[in-house]
Order: sequence, then structure tokens, then C-alpha cells
Amino acid sequence: MPAILVTRSVVQSLILISMILGGYAEFAFIWAARELYSVDSPDLKYTTRRNADLQELTLSVGGDKKLKFALAYGFRNIQNVVQKVKQGRCPYDFVEVMACPSGEYLGHTLLH
Repeated sequence: MPAILVTRSVVQSLILISMILGGYAEFAFIWAARELYSVDSPDLKYTTRRNADLQELTLSVGGDKKLKFALAYGFRNIQNVVQKVKQGRCPYDFVEVMACPSGEYLGHTLLH
């Protein structure tokens, strides 16, 4: 996969999206599809894996899978993804993790 240059405007957009949605995966997926593969409106169909707290987003271009993102919520799913990373078997280009099952309630948690 090509290297991604993250600019200040991208970081500011990530912060804004995080404040609204509670996570970065959707924004990062749409941005990567546009910047890396010139796909302006990727189809955001979530595929549920083992349970509702482990989902995937995949971008296919011309029948080839180009991007594979995961949303892993809850400690069990996070542990499974971390194990795959340690074993070199992680199939994802981006993984969003949140400790709370079903994601963070009312968005992400901020430390003040």
C-alpha cells in the first residue's frame, strides 16, 4: 500500500469527526479510498464478523480488495486482533479499537 501523508488539515478533520461520531474508521476509510484509489464515494457496508462488536469495511476496486478496515469493540475482540498482529496474521490496513462493547457510549472518552 502506498505511504499516506497526513497533513494538519487531515488531523483537524479527524478530531472533528471523532468529536461527532466517536471514532475515526469511517472518516479514515473514505479519505483513504479517495486519496489512494480515487474512489469519491465508497460503499460503507459493514460486515459483521464473529459478533456485532467486530466489523469490517472493505474497499474493492475492479474486483480486487484494496483496503480492509476493522472496528473492534470490547476487550475480547481487541485481544483477538492484537494476537493476530503479534503473529503477523492481521489482514487489516486500519483497526479502530474501543474498550467498551458496542463502541464508546456517546462518543469517545476524553481525559482532561
